Amino acid sequence: MTQPPQGPLPGEGQGPMQPAGDFQPGPGGPGQYPPGYYQGVPQAPPRSVHPGRVGGPPRPARGGVRTRNVILGIVGGLLLFVVGIAIGAAAKSPGAARPGPTVTVTAPGGNPAPAVTVTVTPGSAGGAAPATGAVLFKFSGSGIRNSAPFKVTGSAVKARYTYDCAAFGGQGNFIADLVSGTPGSFSYDDQSIADALGRHGSQTTTVYPADQGSDYHLEVNSECSWSITLTRA
Repeated sequence: MTQPPQGPLPGEGQGPMQPAGDFQPGPGGPGQYPPGYYQGVPQAPPRSVHPGRVGGPPRPARGGVRTRNVILGIVGGLLLFVVGIAIGAAAKSPGAARPGPTVTVTAPGGNPAPAVTVTVTPGSAGGAAPATGAVLFKFSGSGIRNSAPFKVTGSAVKARYTYDCAAFGGQGNFIADLVSGTPGSFSYDDQSIADALGRHGSQTTTVYPADQGSDYHLEVNSECSWSITLTRA
């Protein structure tokens, strides 16, 4: 039978355990340890979850910043594109038409034809389309006459005409047409305004030019005095 060892066990009968190394008790005396020690044993500092850096929040990934810059650039480009379209449309949109100057020319007629008065009123300046109701052309006189050419830009033209055959001594004819080009040409267009017979009369009618943007002129065949005013319908 084995006998238990005799004598005190290690540490028994010996005073308190002394810390290892060069540990020095803190200013509070025994039992007080300076920072970095736990029960007299030096402890390693806690490791950072981010190698190479100690503490602090993680930096944002560079990829997120780059993506945000690309999105902002695309949005800015779209805004500039929309603004450019709006400016271009405003520049092309015609404003309110201003009637041009009216020119009246009276030419002496040969015997027995009376004098003829031609009044020309351009629709607008600068080539802009005139507004609805704006005067395009005025033409007045007597007998058989053709007007000077003028440009028609609208799809509809309103014609107001009057005629009086008192000087003729009875009933007379009044025939008027809005004409573009010459008969037989590809661009020829003849819009009838009036074909009347009587002592006098007046009427307003609407014609629809087929060759918009081209030059037209008025052709009148009558024994009477007459007046025609064209406006944009």
